[in-house]
Amino acid sequence: MQRGMAASPELALEASVQRTDAGGWRIRLPIRREEVCVEKVTVVAEEVDIRLERIDTVERVEAGLRHEELVVDTHGDVEKAPPVSGGAPHS
Repeated sequence: MQRGMAASPELALEASVQRTDAGGWRIRLPIRREEVCVEKVTVVAEEVDIRLERIDTVERVEAGLRHEELVVDTHGDVEKAPPVSGGAPHS
């Protein structure tokens, strides 16, 4: 706090109001912004047991396969990282 100013009690949003020697007011309010952090983590979705044994019967099983892909729409001052290579091929 500068000399000659009386400080007010702490206000919401870390704002402060101070009275000046000249009879005016000084109001300080921090300006904040939000940043988004996105992280992709590999987790176990399912487990498959593989073992060697003789099978005498055949059973047909039908199941749908899922493929998910993230689409990001970028506007404004955004930096794009180059794609990571070495992933599984898409078909």
